[in-house]
Amino acid sequence: MRNNRDNAFIRKFRNIWADNGDAVSYHYTGTGSTHTDITRDGRRGMLGNIKHKYKTVTRFYNQNFWDFYKMKIVNELLGNPNTIQKPEVTRILEESQQEFIAF
Repeated sequence: MRNNRDNAFIRKFRNIWADNGDAVSYHYTGTGSTHTDITRDGRRGMLGNIKHKYKTVTRFYNQNFWDFYKMKIVNELLGNPNTIQKPEVTRILEESQQEFIAF
């Protein structure tokens, strides 16, 4: 009987830990944790691999196209308006923008 209670506790603890990891990860990266399935189940299946790759691509996109604007707003609110530079990818795209839209 004790073993069943221990297993139920461990399952609940893992789920709470994974939910917390998702919340913290979402706050910092804009996506859930890439290791939630491993935390919950102790393994990663095919669907877990697909989710991991999707989250990785989403993080790359967020980091290169959205984080700059979020940090700019935070710095404006804190009174430090010009403390960060644009990410390299955004700078390159802006520099070559005319090349793609010129008629």
